[in-house]
Amino acid sequence: MAKVVGAVKKWTKAETNDLIAIAKQLNLVEQSDSKSRRNKDVMQQAVNEMRKKGHNYDLCEVFFRREWRLLKSQYNKIKGGLNRSGASSKGLDWPHFEKMDEIFGKRPRSLVQCIML
Repeated sequence: MAKVVGAVKKWTKAETNDLIAIAKQLNLVEQSDSKSRRNKDVMQQAVNEMRKKGHNYDLCEVFFRREWRLLKSQYNKIKGGLNRSGASSKGLDWPHFEKMDEIFGKRPRSLVQCIML
């Protein structure tokens, strides 16, 4: 079970691994980008999947969203560093890099929408 430190929940390695697996399984990135679904609904679906995996503590969509954003931020920081000239492979030892790269690796940095006339 996760520990709560102050107002911040400390995720265990197993919880984080399950979060990433669920994000991949549910195509969380694509669903979050969708204009037809509310982000909150997508996150709640992921929370329900976490509960099915046995994480039955008081996990709410807010905690899930916060942890997902932290993981994305860490991944983007590492990935951005790799794209710089003279960059080292520092950060590739982050235990979640490969799993996150499977989710985000082929995704463009920015989604540009264009209108064709």
